Amino acid sequence: MTKSILIILFLFIGFGVKSQTLDSIPAKESANYYDKTIKVYGVVSGGRWLEKSFITLLNVDGNYPNHALTVMIKDIDRKKFSYAPEVFLKGKKILISGTVIKYKDAPEIIVINPDQIKIID
Repeated sequence: MTKSILIILFLFIGFGVKSQTLDSIPAKESANYYDKTIKVYGVVSGGRWLEKSFITLLNVDGNYPNHALTVMIKDIDRKKFSYAPEVFLKGKKILISGTVIKYKDAPEIIVINPDQIKIID
């Protein structure tokens, strides 16, 4: 009986782990999801605050112009962050939630709330 319970428990845990990995995609695949609201993960390779343009741009999985995804934060939304995203997030693996849009033939997610970005290990 105990053996059966352990097997069922391991199967349940295994399915739970699999479902967690299926609900997000790597940044390099984001171009396949235009106009879809999804979760994308990758490493912030770099970024810039373009003060005169009132935006922050983060490059995910590669340096500009060879990155997989751009994360754009307008200054009005940047004020909601307790940190400078282009500095604090550099080198960190993140999970971004949002709608993938096509901007200049490349995938981009516009972040309007800090909760859309989670740091993952």
